[in-house]
Amino acid sequence: MIVLGVIGNRGNGKNFNEILKDIHYSSSRIISKRLKEPQNFQLIQRHKGAEGVTYTLSGFGHNVRESLLPLLHMVEKTSTD
Repeated sequence: MIVLGVIGNRGNGKNFNEILKDIHYSSSRIISKRLKEPQNFQLIQRHKGAEGVTYTLSGFGHNVRESLLPLLHMVEKTSTD
């Protein structure tokens, strides 16, 4: 859920380090695991290019993220209080 929120923030597409930076109290090992499951469910896509690997939301991922936004906002609000 958090991965979908982070990848969809400020446009669509982030590299691994950007995702890691945006998910506080996490590690590269955890993020790596967390990226695999949404790929398996075709919520995110992994793109390998000249500048490295980028993760983007699929169309389905955008729809799921939109339905989760109220919950993501609530989680964000309670984590900053």
